[in-house]
Amino acid sequence: MDPLLQELRRRIRATGLRYADIEERAGFSKKYLSQLLNGYVDIKVYQLFKILIATEVEFSEFFAAVSRRYRRRPTPISEAQVDLVVQQLMPQLPEYIAKIIAGLEKEPETPTRGDR
Repeated sequence: MDPLLQELRRRIRATGLRYADIEERAGFSKKYLSQLLNGYVDIKVYQLFKILIATEVEFSEFFAAVSRRYRRRPTPISEAQVDLVVQQLMPQLPEYIAKIIAGLEKEPETPTRGDR
């Protein structure tokens, strides 16, 4: 299983919250969180941020733990690869956060046909 999903599942279990509670807080439809966590649907950055906010998991702690998990992989990710991802993500981070905040003020999200 993907280290990101492994860490996300571990963090969710540690909160003691039910999936239904997290789905409600994140604005996902019923059973959508399970689909994301089991890899049936590719998780997008803004969805990950919604889950982290809903579970009150600190972003920095989460990504540090994921980074440690990736370092344990047989083929480690190089520092150059990490730097490249950070460079690509950072310019979009304010936009993703704005989408999350806007989404918290709207009706719950229903997955589209392409997200299933």
